[in-house]
Amino acid sequence: MNLLEPRNVSKELSLFRIEQMSFASELNLTSLEATMTVKTLQVLLIAGSPMGMSFLAARLTKWACEIHFASSCQEANAFLSTQKYDLVLSELRLRDGSAYPLADLLLGSDTTLVYSYAVENSCWWLPAVKNGRSCWGSLAMQPSEIIGFLDGTIKEIRSRQTVSSDEVNKSLLKEMIN
Repeated sequence: MNLLEPRNVSKELSLFRIEQMSFASELNLTSLEATMTVKTLQVLLIAGSPMGMSFLAARLTKWACEIHFASSCQEANAFLSTQKYDLVLSELRLRDGSAYPLADLLLGSDTTLVYSYAVENSCWWLPAVKNGRSCWGSLAMQPSEIIGFLDGTIKEIRSRQTVSSDEVNKSLLKEMIN
């Protein structure tokens, strides 16, 4: 090839881009597959009686969450010391004391904690920890509002997991290119 001979550089670049796009689309398929494999959310329900949380358990099961039950502060501490949870829903008062100290245990984690506080024939839901950060002072929720809050929280947790999966795929792509 003569260096002074004119070349069709734009055609060569176009071919290179098509090859890149083909390679990227193959990787996007892999990325899409990785994105679709979402980790099951781990939820800890803490209540004096599992019946008190049965409605939420049914709802969380529909959202494909793995649910664990604890009926006391002692059981809750045992669960939290052995496993990471994405979401913890707890009655504030339990038979062996207040669940209030759980908030301190979950600070700095990725966990969201919401307390249920019984009032007369109903309860208020009190957000305490959101994604590992204290959120005391957030507005309390009535029972009719907790489902919307949980729906949004679960979607947020799942989107964070998807983003993490995408970041892993991007770093793998960079390694393959280099």
